[in-house]
Amino acid sequence: MSRANIFFAIMAVICFLLKSGIGFLVTVHTQTGCNATLICNQSGDVRWIKTENSQEIKDPRFVARKYSFFSTLSIVDVTKNDGGKITCVAEGTNITISLEVCYDNNPTRQCEAAITSSASCSEPYLQNECKKSCKLCPEPDCTETILPTTAPPTTTAPPTTTAPPTTTAPPTTTAPPTTTAPPTTTALPTMTNGGVNLSSGFHDLLLLASILFVMMSLLFSSL
Repeated sequence: MSRANIFFAIMAVICFLLKSGIGFLVTVHTQTGCNATLICNQSGDVRWIKTENSQEIKDPRFVARKYSFFSTLSIVDVTKNDGGKITCVAEGTNITISLEVCYDNNPTRQCEAAITSSASCSEPYLQNECKKSCKLCPEPDCTETILPTTAPPTTTAPPTTTAPPTTTAPPTTTAPPTTTAPPTTTALPTMTNGGVNLSSGFHDLLLLASILFVMMSLLFSSL
């Protein structure tokens, strides 16, 4: 097969799916007697149709509601015949929901003969029967579907903590003035003889006495 033929085949399948109203496919499980809610995550006006015949669903048990950015289809008291594919036709992409309704397919005696009393709910047979077959496993409860929130909750910003006051640095202490060293005193000359220096005066007196002795000698010799 050439590349052109492969491309043409892919486009044909896509066109068929869009024409059939199948965009995205999701699966919802419920059981008879429960209330089921189908969600179409598309904004704007939507229509709910049966996928197999493209007929719009009009039944008192089917209630359509529109929210800000999604729509819902609530089914009251689900029956076996409600199962199948339901498509939400929106302005954007169609969403097809496969509604699988769980119910008892076989009589109780036939189920009890087919499985042992020690069979668990994980057995393939019970899995195929939606874990409800013959009531040998717990029936799924009718839990209501949790709808998307119309707006995310606003989280309150935590209070801003005030920064602690900045502590002022302690004043710088002025260094004490440097004390001037006392002037150095000149050492006095070493004194002897009671602290009076007589060495130079003694020599002068001896010289004077010698001169007087010579003069007296000359004077007496001239007489």
